[in-house]
Amino acid sequence: MKLHLTIAIILIMMACTSQNLLASGPVIFINPGVKFGYSFGEKGGFTYGVQLSITSTFSSSFSPFWGGIVFNAYKCNGRKSVHFGAQASYWGFGMEAGPTYLYENGSSHSGYSIIPFGGLIIIPYYNYTKFETDSLTSHEVGSYIKIPGNVFGQKISLVH
Repeated sequence: MKLHLTIAIILIMMACTSQNLLASGPVIFINPGVKFGYSFGEKGGFTYGVQLSITSTFSSSFSPFWGGIVFNAYKCNGRKSVHFGAQASYWGFGMEAGPTYLYENGSSHSGYSIIPFGGLIIIPYYNYTKFETDSLTSHEVGSYIKIPGNVFGQKISLVH
């Protein structure tokens, strides 16, 4: 299973790093946000937390391709989870994947999450998280609310 996840992450990142995109300096954003969702299942309920991603266009001008890293910390019914991953998108629609760690009643569990998403500022998502214990595997839907902040490279404007 870890091999499949590794292959998926490599393919996502390859899609965002063609030679043409790397021909000039990158534009880098730090994107803080909050997440609100609902987890289904026996231990489900309302989910809330924070997300931080660092993304790049891999070029000095506006590009529809984005890639980067992401960190999530969230809570649902007293269970705390942390997720790290790689993400890639095209025109705001994309996917992130990576390891997820769950902390519940003094024990910890590891697994992986695959999260397709789409949008700008308000970003709906679906989160599938698989743990070694099937009873912990979860399905979640919700939205991120994120504010992009340009930290390096040419400022991007939708109006010229």
